[in-house]
Amino acid sequence: MEVVPSTALSYPGSALAYVDDEHFAYIMGNGLRFADATTGKTKTFLWADPRGISAFDCSFKGRSVVVAVKSHPPVIKSYAWPSLELKHTLIGGADLDYDMVVVSRSGERVVSVSTSKNPRLVVWSLPGAGPSDGNAPGSPPTIPDPSGASGVGIMLAEIPVTLSECTAVSINPGDSNMICACGPEGIFFYKLSKVQGAWKLSVTSGDASDLEVPKSEDDESEATSSEEEDEEAEEEEEARRQDELSQTRGHFMACTWAKDNKVYGGNADGTIGCFNAETGELLDQFSFSREMMQMTASISDNEGPVEARIVGMFNTKTDLIVTTSRRLVYWIKLPKFNRIDHYASCYGIADGTPPSRISACACSPTYERFVVGTLDGTIHSDKLTPSEYNSTKPGIMPMTAEFHSGWVLCATTVATAANATEDLMATGGSDGTLRFWFSDSGKFACLRHYKMELEEMAGPSEDLTSVPVTMLATQPGHPVVAVGLASGQLSIVYVHAEEVQGSSKFVMSVLPLALLPLYAQPVTHLEFHPTKPWLAVGSADEGLLYVVDCSPTASFKVIASIECSAAAGRIAAICWYADKLLVSTANDGVVRGYVMPEGPVEDLVAVEPTPPVCELPTPRHPSGFSSLIAHQPKGAPAPTGLWLSAVTGKGIGYAAPVEGLVEAVAGETLSLEVLNEASDHQKGVSCMAVSPLNDLVLSGGLDGRVSLWSIGDRGATKMAHLQCHSSAVVSVSFTGDARAAISVALDGSVLLHSVKHKEGKTKPRPISTAAAFLGVARKRGAAPSAALNQPLPLSTDTWKDEVARSASESQAMNAQAQLSTQRNAVAELAKQLQGLLQANNSAPDIEKMDRDEFVIDLTRRDATVEANKAQAAKVRSENQANDAVRDLVTTRIRHHCVDTMEVQAQEVHALQKAHCIVANFPIRKLDGKEAAKTDRLKRLRVLELRQLRHAGVVGSNVWPGRRNEIPDDISWIVNEGQLAPRIDVVASLKESKAESKKKGGEGGEEKPAAAAKGEKDDATEDGEEDAHEGEGEGEGEAAGGG
Repeated sequence: MEVVPSTALSYPGSALAYVDDEHFAYIMGNGLRFADATTGKTKTFLWADPRGISAFDCSFKGRSVVVAVKSHPPVIKSYAWPSLELKHTLIGGADLDYDMVVVSRSGERVVSVSTSKNPRLVVWSLPGAGPSDGNAPGSPPTIPDPSGASGVGIMLAEIPVTLSECTAVSINPGDSNMICACGPEGIFFYKLSKVQGAWKLSVTSGDASDLEVPKSEDDESEATSSEEEDEEAEEEEEARRQDELSQTRGHFMACTWAKDNKVYGGNADGTIGCFNAETGELLDQFSFSREMMQMTASISDNEGPVEARIVGMFNTKTDLIVTTSRRLVYWIKLPKFNRIDHYASCYGIADGTPPSRISACACSPTYERFVVGTLDGTIHSDKLTPSEYNSTKPGIMPMTAEFHSGWVLCATTVATAANATEDLMATGGSDGTLRFWFSDSGKFACLRHYKMELEEMAGPSEDLTSVPVTMLATQPGHPVVAVGLASGQLSIVYVHAEEVQGSSKFVMSVLPLALLPLYAQPVTHLEFHPTKPWLAVGSADEGLLYVVDCSPTASFKVIASIECSAAAGRIAAICWYADKLLVSTANDGVVRGYVMPEGPVEDLVAVEPTPPVCELPTPRHPSGFSSLIAHQPKGAPAPTGLWLSAVTGKGIGYAAPVEGLVEAVAGETLSLEVLNEASDHQKGVSCMAVSPLNDLVLSGGLDGRVSLWSIGDRGATKMAHLQCHSSAVVSVSFTGDARAAISVALDGSVLLHSVKHKEGKTKPRPISTAAAFLGVARKRGAAPSAALNQPLPLSTDTWKDEVARSASESQAMNAQAQLSTQRNAVAELAKQLQGLLQANNSAPDIEKMDRDEFVIDLTRRDATVEANKAQAAKVRSENQANDAVRDLVTTRIRHHCVDTMEVQAQEVHALQKAHCIVANFPIRKLDGKEAAKTDRLKRLRVLELRQLRHAGVVGSNVWPGRRNEIPDDISWIVNEGQLAPRIDVVASLKESKAESKKKGGEGGEEKPAAAAKGEKDDATEDGEEDAHEGEGEGEGEAAGGG
């Protein structure tokens, strides 16, 4: 038997390259996928090394594919196209993985760049590749391998590089001695020349200092407003801007060669420079405006402006084609290099959602077509010179292939209706889509998108987010798929295949059957019973399992619940073993068995937690198993064993049925021993799947390997394996006839495999009885306006919440019924008492009783009143104690927080304008030491000002404004409103002193002239001193107030 990948069902956003005019390639898992450029169909795969590929390139004239593999040490391999025969091996160009590898147009040169641990650029020669010596202008002669071994590439020269990351490398198509490399540190040009019989590399850096920065209206408005700002702040801001611009200006994202040794390089700002590769001189430039780079943000989404970066460039004789990350591809006219001729866009995506980001592009060797890949899993291809495009409206690029956007998390196989010719493969991803593919051709069939409202709204909302699909399972014999969602909900859908009249084709559609809100965490486990309509649903994070009855007449109800203890930990794996559900837990490594209840369940409250009937420790795997599969050969009435795998093991193991596994005795100690274990995985097994006839097992490992096993009683034999993924395999599944299988890995690769049986034998396709669910599906989900076709609700109660609410409602109803019964009894007693009173009133006086004699149980009445009073006093006392505690806490908070502030913090919120808040300036109270220190500082300032006055310091150009406690141009608001606005405090103090002196002189007696003169001098001196002292005090108070 053999497992051969037939096609791929994903595009991880990796680099693209044309190998000829009809086919392009990209990295898929551990290899390269070659696809048709028009239809997107897979032509072939190349598996270069089990550890994967880090970079690759193709040569059209050289008919070769060059691959950098992640071996230890890393090597570069050259393959012939289309035979994919290994031709050359290049060793010694890197210590770790290669960042980039490119091959010359003629295929005789290879350039590699590695930036981790001893960064360097290496040039290789491939003996026998490309044209013979002298046929290629500027190409060096082929040097024979000194060791005499054919197929070994020759390292011509190497040179250290200063790039922390290599974003692009290119070889001059006209002269393979010229090389260009770029990255965050700039753009560099390398020239290979022969000096004294040895090849040498010289480097010239491109001068990007004169590259312009795209400007927009926002930049101009910022420049105008900045003139009014402080000069120092403006200089700091300008320096910061220049530093940022210098970094983005020199960060080059792509490059391409032109005639006359010219190179076009595009930087992170969206500016393209034309450089002379000989001198590094900037010859010309073209700058995209930011409005043009942000154009796509407002075309068909609400994400807002997002700056686009240049992804790739290539040029023809008349145009420079520039691919940007934000959906658009531009054509810039050459040689004027001054305007955009037209641009195309990547629209036309299924489900009305355009891609958000372009990740790679490539041009065909004859410059007739180009291909573009996006991070949304789409590939687009079109003619390189579309005449219908114009510069005012973006053209639409046709879509070649569409896959999941983001990670693919799970896969399963769907048995379609009996009249369908092939099965369907179902895949679920983080983008919230459930996609179906035909198993034979890999063509897309149909999809369902799970979305959730971001906020609760009364009407329909367009503000939706995708809900990732985390787990899938198919009901045996029916096109019914159980879908586990990251929101904790379980969706059950029906896949309908309707035959087109007059043809053998079918139209596939997905109809919802049910939606059950089970968990608050993602659904991680789904397993259908092989013979009964039971579905086991689990959430590893919550440790809960539910069993849902999926028969058409059961309305998809929960019939059993299982709750794992905290000591057991996360749920690792589940499987059905006859009528028993086996559950493996992660913390204790115990496999527990649960028996399902029999009979219909009428009410949610009737579903009680199911206890385990047996517990089986696993000594060899204390962390539990990742997969469990019951082994039941054809014709056997019950399972004969258990296949299991663990992340701590290297293969799959077989465990024979332990005595009492099906019919366990309570309290009996049992164990699960692995009798036969076959190894093929180096890092443990992550998932398994069994064929419909229980004779084959497909396992996926954490090492990315997929292995096929033939299973029998007490043993497994490895039939085939393939190292096709570079990361852990998370899901595998067989088709109904076991002729195909699917594998999904965390590296974004989804591969459809062809399982080739011995002598061409294939298994019969099981007949699907789809009509049982078709009526239910059409009734519940055929109409687009049906409730099941609406977006998922934002907040939904889980099944446990519904059970609790149902139990609460049931208790309330029972209490209400009891209360009604008691009221009826009291009413009946009152009726009887009224009858006695009436009979007593009509009785003769000798027989008539007093009214007090009709009072019933006075002692009990008095006791009840006293008990009520005591209970009221107790509640009153408790409330008073609680109030006292709250008052104490409030007093302490006020003492430590509010009373320590002189001015408490306050805010004023605007009623008619959101987020408009005005706040005051809180002031903390100063303690005694702080107040004394402030007073000393004020007095020291007065002394300082007095010394300055006596020293004759009136003004100084060394420190302007040093003596001004309050600058003249400052606003009075800095004083927090405590001081009145005064323009000149010193002048005001002098005027007040002068007026007081004048009044004092006029009221005194005349004195001798000399005495009067002396007193005048003293008064003047004292007045000036007092004025300055007052000036210091006034200014100190002003400063303190501020």
